Amino acid sequence: MEGTSHMSYMTGPAPFEVKNRDLRPDVDGDTAKQVFAGEIVKFINNVNNNDYSHYDESSSEAVLSGLLEAFEMEASYDMKVPCYGHETENPDVPTCLKGNPWTAGYSQRIMAGDFGNSNISVDVDDNFHRVQSIAPVHLPFVANTCDASTTSKCALETTTITENYYEKLDALDTGYYAVSAYEMKTKLNSRQRM
Repeated sequence: MEGTSHMSYMTGPAPFEVKNRDLRPDVDGDTAKQVFAGEIVKFINNVNNNDYSHYDESSSEAVLSGLLEAFEMEASYDMKVPCYGHETENPDVPTCLKGNPWTAGYSQRIMAGDFGNSNISVDVDDNFHRVQSIAPVHLPFVANTCDASTTSKCALETTTITENYYEKLDALDTGYYAVSAYEMKTKLNSRQRM
């Protein structure tokens, strides 16, 4: 609800961190609780009647679309656990996250730079692994080569490694600490290797 904060719907004293750092509501707590309770009653009645025609999700979608895109680009561990497979190339399965779309879509391409030949491109297969692991060691690699003067299309097939790091204090759920990765440790192929 516009103009409210986390504590607008709760009773009792706010936890210290929430009290000191949460958004300051524009709507008083009693009004917020009354409006919120009315919306919950309407929602339950509509669910019981299998009628969802009264709900417009477009405003939430517009507000949250950038945030959701960011979570998807980092492959947030809150969406799904990382695969962390034993082999360098993780399985592409629905139960875990294979790799980081940001690394695959941008990081390695930026590191590679301009090849000076529009026929050469980079296909990146990023995989989540703990970057400090030593048994086995997961390292990036380039699986093929392209002649610098090629006149036909040639894609360098590369594998990269990423590990997202998250703020441990987010577990307090105060709304203050970042929920996105504060660091994406990435092992890329060097420009010289590319």
